[in-house]
Amino acid sequence: MEERTVRAWTRAETERREGDPHPRFPGVTLKERADGAVRVLTVRVEPDREIGTHRHEREWEIHQVLEGRGCLETEEGTFPYEPGAGTRIPPRVSHRVAAGPEGLLLLAVFAPQDASA
Repeated sequence: MEERTVRAWTRAETERREGDPHPRFPGVTLKERADGAVRVLTVRVEPDREIGTHRHEREWEIHQVLEGRGCLETEEGTFPYEPGAGTRIPPRVSHRVAAGPEGLLLLAVFAPQDASA
């Protein structure tokens, strides 16, 4: 069934340090903003912490950096993260996100593999 509900959130909600601890990576919190076929989360990585190397088998992952600095590492190279930067990570691509001394706040979008068609 197609979801037809608009979900909005404010800047203040995004900037709050609330969220659920990441089940695998200490110092990382996740806050689901929208769920369904396409999921939207805010991801906070505390200073000098990381989201360790992992991959998503069936989802694209898109990042938009909202605050802080760090980098994304993949087999293709290292991509600097700073406010306004973004990346699109295809399914089955191993990646790691490392926060610098300021930490990172990302908007992360997860879309099904067939969304690229």
